[in-house]
Amino acid sequence: MTPKQSRDEIPPGTLDMLVLSTLARGTELHGFEIAEAIKRTSTDILLVEEGSLYPALQRLLMKGWIAGAPSHSFSVSAEVLA
Repeated sequence: MTPKQSRDEIPPGTLDMLVLSTLARGTELHGFEIAEAIKRTSTDILLVEEGSLYPALQRLLMKGWIAGAPSHSFSVSAEVLA
């Protein structure tokens, strides 16, 4: 572990994979629902804050890996599921 990392940080890219795996369950979710699903699935170990979640959603939108808009619900893009 580097001096800049704390024990609570997850490696880069992990949040993107958590979001994709949450959305791959087949339901459209709002951002807060994605955060709650990650928290619930990890038995309250992983807490995703808005300041991390919405930039991750924006990255995934720009890559075309998810569909949606910040004020609406999100889902995995058909290309990712293919």
